[in-house]
Amino acid sequence: RNGFRVLAPPKSVGQIVQLDAEENNMTNVGIPLVVNLLYCPHGSCTNLTSDVKTYGLGFQDMTATQTSGTAGEFTCSPDFKCELYLSEVSIKPAKPGGRNEFVCSNAHGSQDNTTPQTCFLPTKT
Repeated sequence: RNGFRVLAPPKSVGQIVQLDAEENNMTNVGIPLVVNLLYCPHGSCTNLTSDVKTYGLGFQDMTATQTSGTAGEFTCSPDFKCELYLSEVSIKPAKPGGRNEFVCSNAHGSQDNTTPQTCFLPTKT
């Protein structure tokens, strides 16, 4: 099972403004942080586009252990602003020495005191 998830199926329209997930501890979850604005629950979606914009979607003061090798997965539409931030987030593999990385697609943002380092693109202006 995964931890925090923000999902929007293809062709969704809208915006996420100032959504913060704070002060949480997760143990032995698959992927602790998931933002997928091109979510395809049955794997048969075509024309994966999304009109969901994010402004200030953040994760703060969190610790987690993950079992998948992936600390977080951030998938955003290439056409719209997707601005995320992480602050004071520590994610480690459940098994010492295991793989531990973020996976990003069109995700922009910033981080502060976050382990491991994110794969965010610089914030769009």
